[in-house]
Amino acid sequence: MMKTLKLLPLIILLSWGCFYYNPEEDPYRTYEATETITETAKPEVKRVSLEIELLDAKTFDPVKDVKVIIVGSPLPPYTFKNGKGKITLSPGRYRLKFIAPGYKETTKEVNAVQNVSVSFYLEKAKEK
Repeated sequence: MMKTLKLLPLIILLSWGCFYYNPEEDPYRTYEATETITETAKPEVKRVSLEIELLDAKTFDPVKDVKVIIVGSPLPPYTFKNGKGKITLSPGRYRLKFIAPGYKETTKEVNAVQNVSVSFYLEKAKEK
């Protein structure tokens, strides 16, 4: 009798474990087509735009055919045909190099933290 009482809890535990069923843990569960999988939203990358105007330092006329290079960036150079243009970048500090025929090569630093319009003045190169 004493032996049976000692084995009784073990028999109860084993038999209860055999009949335990949780539908969430069912390895054979099939999913219905109505269930949707939600994707996590990708973080939005903030961008700022720089509207740049390039002018002659003496006459204040627009400088044509200016090549704008973002120093240290893998981006290709931009070409502003009529002295105005827009560049869209991530917020940060950038060094811009301006190259135009007949003008000195000029480098300016821009802190792009919000959309902004800026004007830069280019000086004519001295003729030899």
